[in-house]
Amino acid sequence: MNDAGLSDFAELRKAITRRQHDLYFVAFDLLHLNGHDLRDMALEERREILESVIPAKIRIQFSQALPGEANPSPDR
Repeated sequence: MNDAGLSDFAELRKAITRRQHDLYFVAFDLLHLNGHDLRDMALEERREILESVIPAKIRIQFSQALPGEANPSPDR
């Protein structure tokens, strides 16, 4: 993140090569698991499964749910 709190792709690229120990992966959805397609399940159900499969004390964080609707735009 930059000083304004926005994603900074250039800084991410630098961190990937220079500061790997500082990086975390943030997971927010689970589309496949053990060869099973989960995309037909409700997002809330997929997130519950995702939260249950992330082991403790690793560099993967489960994202917090954001308020609002996640409906795709009509032109997609």
